[in-house]
Amino acid sequence: MGNAKVTVTVTCKAKGGLETRLKEVLTALINPSRAEDGCIDYYMHQSLSDPQVFLLYMNWRDEGAFGRHVQSPHVKEFDDRPAAALLAEPYPLTRWRHLG
Repeated sequence: MGNAKVTVTVTCKAKGGLETRLKEVLTALINPSRAEDGCIDYYMHQSLSDPQVFLLYMNWRDEGAFGRHVQSPHVKEFDDRPAAALLAEPYPLTRWRHLG
């Protein structure tokens, strides 16, 4: 299981009026994340029904690659600074196993 591809989703909800700023900050994570060893793909979406909500959808080669991503400077920078100021609530992160 540890060497299997892992899909991760993260849902971020901006504080009222901060959607544009959160979008900018999350967009800045895309290219460095895609450049990481083990990143298969990394996408960001914005809810059509609630523009305060963003979904990050990513696939990693394995749990180790995702673990290194979480410890990367750009992710740690997001968690250390803008996350608390921009997010309305803690972001749920879910891991998924591909079944078919």
